[in-house]
Amino acid sequence: MTTVRTFEDVRDHINASDTLYRYCSTVDQKDFVGLRTVFDDDARMRFTAAGTWSEWVEGADAIVAWVDKMTADRSFQHHLVSVYHVDVEGDQASALAYLTSHQVAADDPNQVLQMSSRYRNRLRRDGDGWVITEIQLEIGWIEVRTFDQSLALG
Repeated sequence: MTTVRTFEDVRDHINASDTLYRYCSTVDQKDFVGLRTVFDDDARMRFTAAGTWSEWVEGADAIVAWVDKMTADRSFQHHLVSVYHVDVEGDQASALAYLTSHQVAADDPNQVLQMSSRYRNRLRRDGDGWVITEIQLEIGWIEVRTFDQSLALG
């Protein structure tokens, strides 16, 4: 079955995806001012690990503060996100994205946390772009790996 997409459909998909990519890049760079711009003021976020959901973090400022706290002990982060679906209904959208994350421990540059997960996002049209109204992060796998980085440099 082929779906005919209009220019507006493609534009919405690209702009919503850009918001999700910007979320990841601002987290990686610890650009918390930039991170705040991707959220609706009333956004909320929660995550699950081992099948148990966390409490909701309510409000954009609280989400940014939570991300700041959770990444404070990371010297380097790389969130590789792939947006699989963006479903738009008027000025609302839902999106499914897959994530592989590598996060280097600040106190041990030879240690990396690797995580595979899914994001289920809700977004709202904001002018010509989109802002995140809800993030649900489903963590599928986390592991910590150690490798002497001096060996990688030759």
